[in-house]
Amino acid sequence: MAKPIKWTPEALRTYVAILRHLEKHWTAREVARFNTQLDHVLSIISTFPRGARRGGSDAIREALVMPWNLLIYRVGVDQVELLTFWDTRRDPRKNPRFRTRVQRRSK
Repeated sequence: MAKPIKWTPEALRTYVAILRHLEKHWTAREVARFNTQLDHVLSIISTFPRGARRGGSDAIREALVMPWNLLIYRVGVDQVELLTFWDTRRDPRKNPRFRTRVQRRSK
């Protein structure tokens, strides 16, 4: 059974930032492509919430939306909570939320 998806304020903020960037530097076609791909990813994680790669803990997952956008979400008992979108071109060590995971992998 598919789990409902809950957007956090941070996820909404980063989603809007991505859309604004695409609208400013690209065309409406790329905006539509991003939204179509996001709808597809949300459908998959709603049905198979643990299907994406594991993040910092077992409950945190990371799904690639586009080659440069990662959707980070938390799997709950009765819902999937979207936490944020992450630009894969950024250095993960500069974001404190990812620091623990990066240090663990480097050992």
